[in-house]
Amino acid sequence: MTLVKRMTRKDDEIPLKIEFAVARMLYGNNVDEVEERDFERVIENLHEAMKEMGVLVEKEDLRNAKVSAFHPSKNVELMNGYTSSFVITELRKIDVSKKMDLNRDSFRNSGQSLQFYTNSHSLVIYDKVHDIKKPDKRAIDKDQNSIQHSLFDFFTKEEKKEILRIEVRLAKKVKMNAMLKQLGFSVDPTFKDVFKKNLCQKMLVEYWKEVIASKNQFLFDTESNPKKRWIVSSRANRKSHQKRHFILLGFGY
Repeated sequence: MTLVKRMTRKDDEIPLKIEFAVARMLYGNNVDEVEERDFERVIENLHEAMKEMGVLVEKEDLRNAKVSAFHPSKNVELMNGYTSSFVITELRKIDVSKKMDLNRDSFRNSGQSLQFYTNSHSLVIYDKVHDIKKPDKRAIDKDQNSIQHSLFDFFTKEEKKEILRIEVRLAKKVKMNAMLKQLGFSVDPTFKDVFKKNLCQKMLVEYWKEVIASKNQFLFDTESNPKKRWIVSSRANRKSHQKRHFILLGFGY
């Protein structure tokens, strides 16, 4: 929590800025995902956490608190032998869309994360399981804890999870409002306004379409390029290996 003093036309204003990870507050990690029905639990937990820190705020004020930034995200569990590293390596091929005004890409940690960002917003795709094991300075998620670090300790090598995390980080209110308006939602939202599956899902899908899928499908759709034709002809008798190229063009909830 941070108090920020600022001047307004009418008078001095000292708003209280609150930053927290919703899933981590409820479950001690951000692998387990929250749903709309968890909203009142979130309010209760947030109210108690602030109370323990000596800050008393009415629950209704928390429900209606103004949001200046938020990070909708989705954990996608990969199946059939696909790995997060492989998917990220494939996604690295894309040409960043100028429409999204994302000006830098970062391919880090041996292919375990990919970022496209500006100061106001970013799209981050990373290997969630590997990220949990990293120290805070190297992790994409900087706020790990002992519970989160031990999440996958009990899995055997054969049971190893592959979780690809896709996260949109709306860091500036101006950009957040612009995206909300673009998607047909009201600007200057409250906490209860953004705690909606439909809103978060549309935000993620919009970034996915604009940055990844809209002008880059040919990079992943190997049906119509020489590489695919070579693969098909050279493996005509190996049907079990015909679908080696992962096509990640959408995801569901």
